[in-house]
Amino acid sequence: MVSVTRTVFGDLPSGAGTVEKFQLQSDLLKVDIISWGCTITALEVKDRQGRASDVVLGFAELEGYLQKQPYFGAVVGRVANRIAKGTFTVDGKEYKLAVNNGPNSLHGGVRGFDKVVWTPQVLSNGVQFSRISPDGEEGYPGELKVWVTYTLDGGELMVNYRAQASQTTPVNLTNHSYFNLAGQGSPNIYDHEVTIEADAFLPVDETLIPTGTAFQNGWQLPFCTAMMEEFTCLALFQPRGNLQEPRFHWTLNTDQKCMSMWLHSETSPKSFGHLEVPPLCCWACQESTA
Repeated sequence: MVSVTRTVFGDLPSGAGTVEKFQLQSDLLKVDIISWGCTITALEVKDRQGRASDVVLGFAELEGYLQKQPYFGAVVGRVANRIAKGTFTVDGKEYKLAVNNGPNSLHGGVRGFDKVVWTPQVLSNGVQFSRISPDGEEGYPGELKVWVTYTLDGGELMVNYRAQASQTTPVNLTNHSYFNLAGQGSPNIYDHEVTIEADAFLPVDETLIPTGTAFQNGWQLPFCTAMMEEFTCLALFQPRGNLQEPRFHWTLNTDQKCMSMWLHSETSPKSFGHLEVPPLCCWACQESTA
């Protein structure tokens, strides 16, 4: 049995609209999602002792999401990650995008999908958000209709993405949550273990664009099964403020459906077993945000 509760989360400045919060709850999970950017603001799970803890980073109030922050919990698009130099060619025509990350376009541009209010529809076991991205938004061609659906089924949170374009356009949607299985407020993730089934990886250049050359993982690159210890984070990620950007892109094995993450109880009073998430992007965060 899933309950869905709808409340007001906050009002946008200058009368630009109201942001709503939808709380989905089952016996095992509770998740809060707001209509601003389809953002997951909280995800409470129970440990082996039955104690609930919020395992994603986020803010308690709307103001935090309106300030500059690293896409906490939001849906990013039209295209997640970077497009080199903000340009691409489709059907022989070059398109120039809004550049917002050095020379590149990141997560949809200056005003991506994370920075708009979506239209919600309550479902029996979740909530569906939709919006229409107009032709030319952030430089992308064609009108794009998008639906993002969050549903609960026991201990599983499912996110479904669907898009319909009026003409050929790149689309690559994902959720940008940051996880800390020790719970909101814990200082780091150095006692986490992450497994990614990837036999090859792509190095990136100084602007974090893949170089285009794939390397086999013959020299045991950490993160195939790696403790998130401090030295591992420094080896795999490069500093960017208080965040660590990935130095590599992993080429997933064809049968890899999820990334597994464990919290080791030896170093934490909490013990959650493990969490499985789609392995689209991976970041490390040195500090959590209440």
